[in-house]
Amino acid sequence: MFRTSRTYEVSAPPSSFGLNCTDVSKAAYDEASIRLTNAETQIEDLKLQLDDALGAEDMLVQLTERNLMLGEV
Repeated sequence: MFRTSRTYEVSAPPSSFGLNCTDVSKAAYDEASIRLTNAETQIEDLKLQLDDALGAEDMLVQLTERNLMLGEV
């Protein structure tokens, strides 16, 4: 007698590929940790750029005020 339906396994658990859930979780953690470190570095760089921009703005205001005072004399 012949069977008319067959079942096939279409996916294999990660352990069959030499990985287990701990390996996958560690890889995800390591990737997230690297991304976090990069983001923190970018944030610090942007803070420095903001401080520089605010310092330049303050200097511009002071020079403008001096220029106006000298023009009034």
